[in-house]
Amino acid sequence: MQYISKYNFKKKGHAIIRRFLRRQWDKEAGCYFNLNYNQLKRDKSFERLLKNEQHGFCCYCMRRLRKDEITLEHVIPQKIKNKVPELDIKYYAQFGRLKRKYVKYMESIPKDKRLKVPPYPHSIAYENIVASCTGKVYNEGEEYALHQCCNNFRGNKKIVPFFFIPQIETKMGYRRDGTIECPERFENTIKYLNLEHPSLTFMRRIWATVVKAGIAITDVQKAQRDIQLREDIISDIGIVRDERKKLKNDIYWSLLNEFYWFHGYYQNRKG
Repeated sequence: MQYISKYNFKKKGHAIIRRFLRRQWDKEAGCYFNLNYNQLKRDKSFERLLKNEQHGFCCYCMRRLRKDEITLEHVIPQKIKNKVPELDIKYYAQFGRLKRKYVKYMESIPKDKRLKVPPYPHSIAYENIVASCTGKVYNEGEEYALHQCCNNFRGNKKIVPFFFIPQIETKMGYRRDGTIECPERFENTIKYLNLEHPSLTFMRRIWATVVKAGIAITDVQKAQRDIQLREDIISDIGIVRDERKKLKNDIYWSLLNEFYWFHGYYQNRKG
């Protein structure tokens, strides 16, 4: 898990949102047209900014964000289903820059009057949006399923946005068996995001064994095409038969490389 600062890129983020607001305003009609998240997400410059802000990794599972497999996640859900939404709004305001002076919860954006910002409507607010993967995991063979973790698996469930907690790396981490170690108050969030899906724990566990065996990340990357090198790595890391069988499959080795963030994590982990 990595901390995401919503300060370093705020000028660029706000500029994109303000440009979007101007573009959707019809001066003659005196109202907005298509002022909504679905229209905003078509702006690839916004997506690129979020990706750069997160150093190219999913906000939840630390998978490398592929250009064609990025979803945008609202930390404060687009629709709060709590009967008293003010409670959830107050809850989220304690994290990052989700304070009300930057982000305003609005179930719908008014069309008949021009918005004075900040605060920005939460559905299009830069501070409230992060980049997630599509939650694609492989189960067995060459079949895969989408939305098995992260953004779309969460839905609108109330979570702890770990990535907005300063020094989060000291508060939660990953064991060498691939499981997550964290305070009890984080456990529901882990469940709501399905961050201990067997495919995710498997990828983390393999990176831990790769680091323990002293294998360079560049060799793991080369082994995507160099089958003999892959065989040598699989032999060196000493894993069980079923795990060896998976890693001989190109799609699993490709997925392993998408989680390369964990190579650095386990290298720096003590104990």
